[in-house]
Amino acid sequence: MLQQVRRQTGQENEPADEKIQSKTKEEVKKEEEAADNLENSSKLESSHSADLARIEKELAEARKQAAEYKERMEKKEREAELYLQQLQSLKSAAK
Repeated sequence: MLQQVRRQTGQENEPADEKIQSKTKEEVKKEEEAADNLENSSKLESSHSADLARIEKELAEARKQAAEYKERMEKKEREAELYLQQLQSLKSAAK
């Protein structure tokens, strides 16, 4: 009986139209959210790429500096060994 009344008043498809409109609104909202997420993801990827590049540069600089310190330390160790040998020679000569 309700369907007959809806047919007579032209409201038969009204709930379906509302569902279509609400789905469309929901789909639009989901599409907007997806676009926002994609944009945010792109920004994060760019940010991560920039961070990664900066970290790689810092790592390369740290490795270079470590190699320089190692070289200096080895030089100082050789110098210390020479001083020990000289000291032993002086002690031997003093006896």
